[in-house]
Amino acid sequence: MKQKYMTTAEAAAKWNISQSDVSKACREGYVDEAFKNEKGIWQIPSNSKNPFCDSKSSKISNKKENIIAVGIMITIVVISLITIGIDPIKQWLTEPIVWKDADFVNVELINKEEVAEDKLSLQFAIENTSEKRLDEYKFICYVGSASFELSSIYDDINAYGVIVIDKTITTNRTGYGKIKVDINTYNNIKNSDLENLDFSYKIKDLGSQGETLVKNNGVFKDILLFALSFGLGVLGFADIIKFSWLRILFKVCGLPAIILIFLVMFAFAIFGSRGNSQTQSSTSDSTKNNAAKNYKREANLKAGSVMTGNQKEAASSQARMDKNMADMITGNKSSIAKTNYKRAADAKAGFIRTGNQKEAAKAQAQMDRYLADMINESNEE
Repeated sequence: MKQKYMTTAEAAAKWNISQSDVSKACREGYVDEAFKNEKGIWQIPSNSKNPFCDSKSSKISNKKENIIAVGIMITIVVISLITIGIDPIKQWLTEPIVWKDADFVNVELINKEEVAEDKLSLQFAIENTSEKRLDEYKFICYVGSASFELSSIYDDINAYGVIVIDKTITTNRTGYGKIKVDINTYNNIKNSDLENLDFSYKIKDLGSQGETLVKNNGVFKDILLFALSFGLGVLGFADIIKFSWLRILFKVCGLPAIILIFLVMFAFAIFGSRGNSQTQSSTSDSTKNNAAKNYKREANLKAGSVMTGNQKEAASSQARMDKNMADMITGNKSSIAKTNYKRAADAKAGFIRTGNQKEAAKAQAQMDRYLADMINESNEE
């Protein structure tokens, strides 16, 4: 029976993949017995199986796409950092989609004065027309092409009150309350009349005695971006998209969400283990402190028993002192040496109370050996 052949277009329709993927699979040898005829057209046996259903070729294709997606992502990040910079990106991520405003607050640029050759002082007036005292506030002000914050590190704004805040811009150094700008921005602000100078502001935060009046942040935007990135990433990495270029695009979009998830998991793993370690250390220290207090108390009780001639009670106090000493050495850690030491302490006290000095001496020797083991274990930690 004569072998029937199909074109890449027919194979693409049959296998429900793109024609470019079929051609690529033929070129790379993943379609058995496929060849080009004298016209340069691929001839594919009609009974050929979809090469992308084969696990090996599918993995190879996915690996190449993933490498391309990571390469594109790195390129975008590098170009963005070079052309835009990290600060504008951070600012954009912290800004809301829609800014909330407050009609009871107004900010104005009321004066500018050059106080030195490279220093320009700007004065802002913030007016509060409400009956609430504003003890938390943050404004983003835009003067020309410069931007900076006015915040509640200065003074509270009383009800129906006004405060004036000075900001200094400079071209060659920064310090407390100073903002460094480029020479063009500095000259533009310096040479412009106050009335003609571009000035605007946005409210970042407003609060009064613990009450939030206005809150503008980028949380909703960031959640939306993460959800969009995660959703596109799922579509790209799940291989349910027909076209490889579209899968790569979706993978590029999904990489930020994947990276963020791994970073959060890594942070939880690191700080979670540190937290557990600190908790265990704190618990161990507490056990040692309590044991020290109990040791001192039993020492006083033993002294009283010895002075009154009550040897049996003195032996019991000594046994409790020995047990507390074991806890002072090891904390809340359990060990065979610690358990045996406490048992030997009880046995010694019992032998003393019955007058069996020979067995008491043997018990003391056991305690000394177990004490050495406990100290060694403690040093190994």
